[in-house]
Amino acid sequence: MSKQTLVIGLGQFGMSLARALGQHGSEVLAVDTNPVHIHEIAPHVADAVIMDAMDEAALATLAPHDETPAFAPSAAIIEKAVSS
Repeated sequence: MSKQTLVIGLGQFGMSLARALGQHGSEVLAVDTNPVHIHEIAPHVADAVIMDAMDEAALATLAPHDETPAFAPSAAIIEKAVSS
């Protein structure tokens, strides 16, 4: 069974990270608000979702496993997580 990984934010780093993880066998769930980014990454990951990851209720609907690693290479997301 492949390892699940959640990548939030598909800027330059997030896009590269999602692709690399997918190429190395991880089951990647990619999240971004930009439909262009979602369209670009979709062929390379298990699932790609247009969503505002700052909306905790919406993010909770994705229901990743508790032990699923999550990467949020966006400064805004990291700032919110640290200040919570």
